[in-house]
Amino acid sequence: MERLLFALARQTFDPQRFEVIVVADSTKFGRQSLAHLCPLTSVKTLVADEQLSTEWREIVTALGVELVIASIGEPQPSIPSQNPADK
Repeated sequence: MERLLFALARQTFDPQRFEVIVVADSTKFGRQSLAHLCPLTSVKTLVADEQLSTEWREIVTALGVELVIASIGEPQPSIPSQNPADK
């Protein structure tokens, strides 16, 4: 089932039509995977943790990808929704 879902996602995924945002922890970098949706150059924003190496930070930014480093620390309180439908 997982392979079928991945195949369907890959068929309908078009990085030219969508703003691609990737959230991945630092352990996912420098490894090969069987799954490949799009090249890193198709990613607009990459969110990674503080442990992302300097080498990968340089690679990502050199490709023109916006890099956001998520801080690992104390959980922050959530901000209540301003959407009237949520009340």
